[in-house]
Amino acid sequence: SWLDVFVALVGAVAIQVLFSDASRILPRDLVSFVTRIPLALRFAVAVGVGLWLMNVTLPLITTDNFSYRPVLIGALVVMTIFAVLFPRAQRPSLDGEAAAA
Repeated sequence: SWLDVFVALVGAVAIQVLFSDASRILPRDLVSFVTRIPLALRFAVAVGVGLWLMNVTLPLITTDNFSYRPVLIGALVVMTIFAVLFPRAQRPSLDGEAAAA
């Protein structure tokens, strides 16, 4: 339905913003804590938490009719977990680079 398309679009845009500006959107303490954790451990935690969260929530949102909505919600949730656990370092602004040159 159109609601699924709208949810997918809004979710994808929100996750893309979180992926690109996580160091500004998330609290600095959280970003500094997460970046000190090794990448392999963050990956394992993201996969484990995503799997556990989907095992808990999928039975609650699954209906008898055929729908991809649970898959869509699960993918958005897992991508959000990855975005939080893999924040990008903040890039210097172009103004700062021009002043240094």
